[in-house]
Amino acid sequence: MRQTVNRNDLYERVWATPMRTLAAEFGISDRGLTKVCAKLNVPTPPLGYWAKKAAGKKVHQPPLPDLKTGEPQSAVINPPTKKPPVETASAEEVETVAESLSNLVLPEFPNELHRLVKQWVTNHTQEQARERREFSRPFLIGLRRIDLTERDIYRFRVTSVLFTALEAQGIKIKEADVRGAITVITDGEPLEMAVKERLQRLRPPGYETGKKWSAYGERYPSSMYPAGALRLIINTSYGGRWERRWEETDGRDFLKLIPTIVAEIIHAGPILKQ
Repeated sequence: MRQTVNRNDLYERVWATPMRTLAAEFGISDRGLTKVCAKLNVPTPPLGYWAKKAAGKKVHQPPLPDLKTGEPQSAVINPPTKKPPVETASAEEVETVAESLSNLVLPEFPNELHRLVKQWVTNHTQEQARERREFSRPFLIGLRRIDLTERDIYRFRVTSVLFTALEAQGIKIKEADVRGAITVITDGEPLEMAVKERLQRLRPPGYETGKKWSAYGERYPSSMYPAGALRLIINTSYGGRWERRWEETDGRDFLKLIPTIVAEIIHAGPILKQ
């Protein structure tokens, strides 16, 4: 609970109760209490003070210094609000969303892509045209951006389905980066996530050495290889960081994950408001 503390009272309490115990009474950390004492120019017990006192040894308590001009007489202690743990969406919530998203299919590339994803394709085409002009000399050709790969196209198609499903549930797509970073608005609150290729250190069988598996591979470690599966990670601010992740597996492609993902994002909205 928010409270105002007078430096004289704080001085008496600091030298009567160990800092950690007193800090807990105020609802803050001992480090936070130390900062309050420093702000009010209140001396605090040195390391080992309470052990020496308990052992009956002589200890020194310095007097409270006189206030200097401009120094505060009191301070407000405002404990941080504890946020409840973020629980996953219930089976009923997932089922409700799944019923409304029962016919999910991958759109044809590129004509049926979601408008935001279709813009990625347009931007990529324009970027390639620019680089053909800038890197026209033979020794510069290797600097040109490659065509969209099979894995790029698959991610674009899957992301299109996800965006369409989210918007059908009233979720706004605020930001969508071609490399997979996405910000949506759920119940008025921003939520960050990313749709990415899962990487592995083991080279897939038949993988061509030096082959570029993505037109945006410069953002991935060169020592890693595509695992042939997408993952979605929710990683947003909520009393620190809050993470959820889903990943394709054999027999469970991304489309089967979308109802649960959408339900989780809807479920998160009211919680993020707190």
